Amino acid sequence: MFSSDYLNALNAKSQAIASEEYDKAFNRYNQDRSQALQEQQFNASENQNAYKSQSDLYKNLMSQLGNDYNTDTTNWLNGLGDYYSGLINSNNAYTNGMANVNTSLANASLSENNGVADMLNYSLNLFNSIMAG
Repeated sequence: MFSSDYLNALNAKSQAIASEEYDKAFNRYNQDRSQALQEQQFNASENQNAYKSQSDLYKNLMSQLGNDYNTDTTNWLNGLGDYYSGLINSNNAYTNGMANVNTSLANASLSENNGVADMLNYSLNLFNSIMAG
């Protein structure tokens, strides 16, 4: 029992058992770490999917708001253009109407002046014919 062979065999056996237990413990440690890594990767993936989903939602919302803004701006600008076009057309119609009134007044004034001149010529002709006669 106290021979060196027996102690060497006992020491070798205890080393083998210790080595086997270390391997088992190391494998369990690696399994735990691997499982923790998988959980962390799963959670990171879930978070990434949630952020992507939220990002897509915001992207769609901004796109819709942009489309609505563009449509509203276009409609507003078209309405503003129609307003100013109507205002210009109204001013042009007023200016043309005033020009027509002024032309009519000028024609009436010329007719009146011609009428007075015709009456003066008639009166002068009548006077001349009475004096000559």
